[in-house]
Amino acid sequence: MEASSEDLVRGQIFRARYRVAEVLGRGTQAVVYGAEDVVTHPPRALKVMSPRLLRTDRERAEFREVMRRAAKVRNPHLVELIDVGVDEASDAPFLLMELLRGQHVGALVEARGRLDAALVLELLSQMAVALDRARG
Repeated sequence: MEASSEDLVRGQIFRARYRVAEVLGRGTQAVVYGAEDVVTHPPRALKVMSPRLLRTDRERAEFREVMRRAAKVRNPHLVELIDVGVDEASDAPFLLMELLRGQHVGALVEARGRLDAALVLELLSQMAVALDRARG
């Protein structure tokens, strides 16, 4: 989402439970924030999407169903989905996920240059296992 007056701010409580800490990333359809669960306290990633993505009740129902299925998938190579919904105050769909700290594959390639075949095979293997698990 482009910067707007609807952006969350540091310290703001989202949905009466998640305290916003920082912006981690921004795209054309969503903003990802670092956040803390004020009840259980672990750091989380909060992805707040544009309200324009889900305009009808049917789209909202499909979103909830897909996210319900996604939340059941457990795999060490997939981020854990903790909470999902549509915020009543802003009408924005959101996902709350475990917060992963690490390096994006693109940044790894930029830092190292061409990756060796063994590392590429390991990464592809992890992705294939994760996709197979997510597929059901």
